[in-house]
Amino acid sequence: MNTCRRAIGAAFAAALLAALTLTTTPALASPADPLEARTAQVLASHPGGEEIAPGVISWDGGAVVLTLEGAATARAIGTCATGQYCAWSGTSYTGTKLAFTSCSSGGTSSSLSLLSGLARSTANARTFGSVDAVSGSSVIYSMSTNTGRPSNGTTLSALVCYS
Repeated sequence: MNTCRRAIGAAFAAALLAALTLTTTPALASPADPLEARTAQVLASHPGGEEIAPGVISWDGGAVVLTLEGAATARAIGTCATGQYCAWSGTSYTGTKLAFTSCSSGGTSSSLSLLSGLARSTANARTFGSVDAVSGSSVIYSMSTNTGRPSNGTTLSALVCYS
């Protein structure tokens, strides 16, 4: 009888050990998430940023926000949230997005250097004020509140926001 109990106990211990091994053995590493890899690359090349959501990086306490293609956000125009003005690397509000909130009565200039001048669409999702799209010192076009430009063929250097 004791031999039988020992055999059952040994079998139970072996089964328990096997179960624990299955639940504690790490799974094979999956390929890195492309969005996570691009986020890390941007943070490495542009210090001072903070990832505030998957694929969304903030600088200066939210004054500048970069949303990489594939990241999800609330939207007002395209993926430009109400209260922001934005530029995208692709037409029709697609691709990597750069968003800003800083505005002033004299005009706050926000550089598009993170997009390498490739702002192919822009939007002003603010509820007041206007935003100028500029190339150097030339205003290429202006956007009133809750408007956008889904296609832009001119190299832009900045968006200037007026409150």
